[in-house]
Amino acid sequence: METALPLTGLKVVELCSSFSGPIAAENLAILGADVIKVEPPGGDVTRSWGPPLGMDSAAGFETVNREKKSIVIDFNDADQKQALIELIQSADVLIQNLRPGLTETLALDGETMCASNPKLVYCNVGAFGRKGPLRSRPGYDPLMQAFSGIMSVTGEDPGNAARVGVPVIDFGTGLWTTIGVLSALFRRSLTGQGCVVDSCLFETGVHWMKYAISEYHAGGPMPGRMGTRGPAVAPNRAYNAADQAFMLCIGTDNQFKTLCEVIDHPELADSPAFAKNQARKKNEHELDSLLEAIFITDTRDHWLDKLEAAGLPHAPILNIKELLANPQMQASGLLQQQQDSRIDLIGLPLLFNGQRPAFRRPPPRLNQHEDELMGGA
Repeated sequence: METALPLTGLKVVELCSSFSGPIAAENLAILGADVIKVEPPGGDVTRSWGPPLGMDSAAGFETVNREKKSIVIDFNDADQKQALIELIQSADVLIQNLRPGLTETLALDGETMCASNPKLVYCNVGAFGRKGPLRSRPGYDPLMQAFSGIMSVTGEDPGNAARVGVPVIDFGTGLWTTIGVLSALFRRSLTGQGCVVDSCLFETGVHWMKYAISEYHAGGPMPGRMGTRGPAVAPNRAYNAADQAFMLCIGTDNQFKTLCEVIDHPELADSPAFAKNQARKKNEHELDSLLEAIFITDTRDHWLDKLEAAGLPHAPILNIKELLANPQMQASGLLQQQQDSRIDLIGLPLLFNGQRPAFRRPPPRLNQHEDELMGGA
């Protein structure tokens, strides 16, 4: 029996462009909410991001706008703006990431909209948030990767700082926005009152850095670029086999003992330099040299088979083509097909009673739902 989507009946208005706000609204839409995407004349900027797909769309837009309806509103047109206000007054949720100060200029800010609709959950998605000297500055994902410190710990040492290869700030902010909205909706179910929720790119970036900050506060060295090396435990990085590299992450002393047996060097598990994790972390460069000399003697698949048989945490380093062809990826059902499009889309990483929310509606054409939502006005 098909499981009812948990947000069925929820009405969401989205005043967003780029990725951070739209992915939050898309999360709600996939979970069953009726999401109305309000676009400016010409459409969301992401309609021109990435390879074009026709019908005023591109890969960037398709990535974060499935399951939505689209209408175009010109804020300079008094009648269209009034229609938008009426739409908001009947909504449960509004998500906006317009440039700082614009909603106040348009009298579409949270205080104003919540006064006219006390049950409204109004969410601002900003760059630096509502406080501080940079509160009025706009921002994008790579700028926040730099500003939050993420780029300072990404890349090879020695070498230049590097950005994370996916928009981790935008997508992470979208997730925090989703959590904020759902939390506010739960509170509304108890009190009957909506509220204003704030999320921002900068704070998402700093939150990703929380472990590095904790290590620094605890007296550790200034965190630097680590390449594939991870924090806290050792060994925890990519190693080169004779043909390809693979990731290894040993989280416990017992796992390390098993690893020593796998590589036919059981004596390493009794060495004071390696027996305990804190000692291994302190001496990880020495340990890496020993492991690298061993792993380079045979192929990646040889070592992966031995690590798998021993139950040790490991992974091949896959590119996108390899990922999509991997049996685990195919079994997951994460890739969801849409008709009449060259690209398939990734579903939510959630199951409800064993079922993933299905693909229902493709990303909308620009202003596709004007007649339905605005009566053709």
